[in-house]
Amino acid sequence: QMLAPLLEKKSQELRLTVEPGSRVWTLDRDVVRYLLYHLLFSIVQLSGEGGTLQVHSAERDSSLHITIKMTHPWLGDGIPSAVAELHRKLEDAAQEMDLLTQLLARATGREETVPGSSAKLNDFETKAEIMQSRETLALLLSRHLIERHGGDLSLQGTPEMGYRFTIVLPFL
Repeated sequence: QMLAPLLEKKSQELRLTVEPGSRVWTLDRDVVRYLLYHLLFSIVQLSGEGGTLQVHSAERDSSLHITIKMTHPWLGDGIPSAVAELHRKLEDAAQEMDLLTQLLARATGREETVPGSSAKLNDFETKAEIMQSRETLALLLSRHLIERHGGDLSLQGTPEMGYRFTIVLPFL
């Protein structure tokens, strides 16, 4: 419901599916709600107009598996490349810390002097939208919430076939 105005503005749809079987899972409801919101927010914001965001969940091996991908009638399937590139760069803890430091410096007007940061803000730019702090921070926050729950966020796929996010959350 919180994403509805943004989806409408971008002419996108959200399709949620749940695999048959048990639908009673022992998870931290608030953490799951927030991590999904922030991850979906960053994907929608960095996507072009149109398309369908597909979220599928299934129980496997005492955990919940959530798969997220985007489909578009003429652009094909997969998470936008901007999101995939940002996710790959943020897998390195040093780059993540540098980016957070740079975003904080930008927000406080101190971009010119960031002590201890080995990266420049331009090192992370693959397209202008990535550096909008809301989307970047939303992706980082969702990843940290997944880790807080003891889970894992992975990016699967190839540029040719498209990418998708897979979240694995162990039951509590």
